[in-house]
Order: sequence, then C-alpha cells, then structure tokens
Amino acid sequence: MAAGQRTRPTAFASSGSARPHEAFTRRDQVLSLWEKTLRDGAAALGAGSPAGARVAETAAFFEFLQGEMPAMMDHWRNHREKLGLG
Repeated sequence: MAAGQRTRPTAFASSGSARPHEAFTRRDQVLSLWEKTLRDGAAALGAGSPAGARVAETAAFFEFLQGEMPAMMDHWRNHREKLGLG
C-alpha cells in the first residue's frame, strides 16, 4: 500500500464463519444511519427544493432496501438450496 493510503472496510468484512452475503445483511445499523443522515439532509435542503427531493428519494430507497432485505435473503437461501449450495 502506498504511503498515505488508508484501507476501507468492505461490505463483505465479517467475523467468524458468516458468508459474505450474510455479513452484508447485518448492515442494518449502517443503512439506518445513512437513511437518517439523508432525511436530515433533505430537511436541511428543503423538501420543496430539487436537491432536497432527490435526497429524500434516496432516503426512501434505503428505507425500502431495509424492508426488503429479510425477504430477499429468504429467497436467496431457497435459491442456494435449489442450486445445491446449501
């Protein structure tokens, strides 16, 4: 690594024997923090402004993503079984 470069943790960093995609789903706290930060940013920019609307939509996407994650992981586990990877 070059001087001055920093390493960044990835979404796949995990402890123990968790599979990378399982570790990714444990990022609820990070998604919640991003969602809150985005909602705060949208409020600061003003809900009626184009920038505020874009940031609010991004916050809504993170909220949607969090809600969909459990079902998506259930679908993935079923798919893994069908593929013989389980």
